[in-house]
Amino acid sequence: MGSARPWKQWAETEIPPNSGGKTTYFAAGLKGVSNAEVAAIWVPCYASEKTSKQPWNMTVLADALKPLETSDKEARQTLIDLATDFARQAHKDAKCDLPSKLPS
Repeated sequence: MGSARPWKQWAETEIPPNSGGKTTYFAAGLKGVSNAEVAAIWVPCYASEKTSKQPWNMTVLADALKPLETSDKEARQTLIDLATDFARQAHKDAKCDLPSKLPS
């Protein structure tokens, strides 16, 4: 969880360093970022977090700890699918009060 901020700043600070190649973006949450080793989604969660009173979003990651044995395209899609599924469940478990903006 973290306070709302511009998505580029989020991507620069929340995506773990890796050697998965070119980063691309996808439509999920506020922004989705992926390469062949990680997929991350910036998901809106709280309109007003209890202590800070600021909007808060959550980062959901699917991180391959070692390279997947498939093409970069297939690895990227597998990680995006996992991150999206994780994000749906995390959004529900956190009892977020903002829509997730995740694909159906």
